[in-house]
Amino acid sequence: MPVAICQISELPPQRAVLHIKWKGHSAYEDHLDLSQSLGSISSLDTASLSSSKGASPATSPSPLPTSTRNVRSASEWPSPFPIPALSLDVEQKLRKGNEAYEKTKKSIDVTRDIKTDILDKIAHAAFDIKAYPERTLSHFPEHPNQQDDSSLEQQRKLLVDASKTAKIDEKFVRETMEITFSLRRREIVDDKPMVIEVQDRWPALFFKEQIDAEFFRITNKMLLRTFRAAVDNYTPKLLRLYRARNAAFGKAMDDVMAKLDDETSDILRHRKDAALRGLPVFLREDPTELFKECLETDADDVALQGVAVGILYVLEDCGPGTSTRVQNIAIILEERVVLEDIPDTPTALAYLFGFLYALNISYPKALKYTFDTLQNVFMEIGPKCTQRVRSLKNKLAL
Repeated sequence: MPVAICQISELPPQRAVLHIKWKGHSAYEDHLDLSQSLGSISSLDTASLSSSKGASPATSPSPLPTSTRNVRSASEWPSPFPIPALSLDVEQKLRKGNEAYEKTKKSIDVTRDIKTDILDKIAHAAFDIKAYPERTLSHFPEHPNQQDDSSLEQQRKLLVDASKTAKIDEKFVRETMEITFSLRRREIVDDKPMVIEVQDRWPALFFKEQIDAEFFRITNKMLLRTFRAAVDNYTPKLLRLYRARNAAFGKAMDDVMAKLDDETSDILRHRKDAALRGLPVFLREDPTELFKECLETDADDVALQGVAVGILYVLEDCGPGTSTRVQNIAIILEERVVLEDIPDTPTALAYLFGFLYALNISYPKALKYTFDTLQNVFMEIGPKCTQRVRSLKNKLAL
């Protein structure tokens, strides 16, 4: 008889049916709950599995990049749900564990790597199956219970009013943005509105907290936390690659590394900045397509003209011959500043990446390898990447 469990260690020594159940009021607030259940898992031979610790919560794999705008397949949930093939290493460890159990009746300890592999493969298999019954809704969720277009439109209007008050009711904004996600997502995906139109109808979407929250609603990944952790991990590796092959990239990479070498304070911050600013150069793309600069005395329309997607550094105007300081960092979309007062380059890139998902904007063609790297390497979203990015990913794994 199927047995519902919460931890792997609770599995009985015989075959059992494992149900993964997610609970909580807000998926974004508790960082664990998913927007939809992975469903039931078929019979799993657990004779060789045991652990003193509970299984790590799995994050459902994210949708493919907005640049492809693919939707999930139209297949139905299988019953029972078949356990997908695991990695060769994990399969061998489980096979040896089963053989040892048959002889000694002692279970093996399940390491974090084994649990992660099992849960990742199950999650990927689940995501390959469509999440919604109607094909036309396969790329955005259905409305919440007892809600329709009319009721959600009323909620949207209240949200607009709340977004314009001097003191923002953050709890109301957070809850109403969660409720109206299905209406907002359908408008953005189907109607493809301009950024200025989205700003008018959904101003709260351009709040810093809501960029992070919206990205989680779409991908089930924490935007800032995941990106910052990746930057911490990859910065020293990227800088080593840049220095090792500096001569191959000419003046653009020389400028990035020379600026880093000239810094004498807050070195960690500048190392992260250099790692990210050098990324387009290493991928043989033009960094000026992404990173823009202007003086604080420059006219706004000049700095924004022709910029569809970019990060703008507003520099202090100290006169010729003096080093300049960054006064402000802003994000530009469709020649408009949509977010400013950003503390550093990693945060700016994370928010920009989040905006592309939240607004369903395709990656700029001139920066496809850079954003492919941010997606597949930094955020670990999507099963496929270009050969150039795969080569970089392999180098970073060494």
